[in-house]
Amino acid sequence: MNSAVTIEAVKKEILSIQYHHFEYTTLVVCAITLKNGYTVTGESACANTEVFNEELGRNLAQCKAEQKIWALLAFRLRDSIAYDELVDAEMASLMESTIPVRKPGTVRYIVKYDFGD
Repeated sequence: MNSAVTIEAVKKEILSIQYHHFEYTTLVVCAITLKNGYTVTGESACANTEVFNEELGRNLAQCKAEQKIWALLAFRLRDSIAYDELVDAEMASLMESTIPVRKPGTVRYIVKYDFGD
């Protein structure tokens, strides 16, 4: 597992990108659909219509949407690290009376046996 979120990891999650420029405005919205079906959005708007550049608006909106993906991947990574730390701590504290078991293709399981007196 990676120990950090990278721009490559963000790009790897992207399934499709769509843009919409709202007519008669400087508002541009970027909708990025991720491989898991979730969608994030980013927006940009120019304060001065005389200098509005739609391509720049698309780039800014996409950057803002990608920042949201970055945050989601950081959460996923931290959640995974915390889970591993919790499982490792539980296994260490139960080691005398437990037998760690792994079912192929699944997450770790801990089976506790009571051998009686």
